[in-house]
Amino acid sequence: MHELAHRVKNGFALVQAIAHQSFRKSDPGSYTTFAQRLTALAETHDLILSGEEKSTTVEAVLEAS
Repeated sequence: MHELAHRVKNGFALVQAIAHQSFRKSDPGSYTTFAQRLTALAETHDLILSGEEKSTTVEAVLEAS
């Protein structure tokens, strides 16, 4: 499970790098918004995986993002 989590994080980093290259000159504001959303998604992923032995509440997910 930890290997899968690591690979997903690498995927998030790759998407963020591609977005940075695409948006940085043309629309930095859009990049900032996108990066914040991607960060929230990554943090939610971490939260869900951190509770491998127990469930995670919707409230906890919303508070993390």
